[in-house]
Amino acid sequence: MMKNIENSSYLIIAILALIACWFFNIQHILSGGGLVNFITNNFTNPASSSISVDLTFLFLSLSIWICVESKKLNIGIWWLYILSGLVIGISFSFPIFLIHRNLRLKNS
Repeated sequence: MMKNIENSSYLIIAILALIACWFFNIQHILSGGGLVNFITNNFTNPASSSISVDLTFLFLSLSIWICVESKKLNIGIWWLYILSGLVIGISFSFPIFLIHRNLRLKNS
């Protein structure tokens, strides 16, 4: 029962993150912004730079953990979570990974 609530919570977070992040990404794209512009805009002031650096190191840490944990649990598509973290957003891909991890733990 608790895993169902936990996985449901992860799924809600992932969906909300997908909507929220891509709302702003689409605005950026529609205003003519590209990838280089997107990255440089993340470092326009000390506050945005701090958040960008923090999220970059969080992404790196989570990527290592996803890789290690996936090998322990024999999750073969671990790289897809890292790739989707780059393309879609780590706030989306990490909760999806946690659901996959919980399902793998439940079945072992």
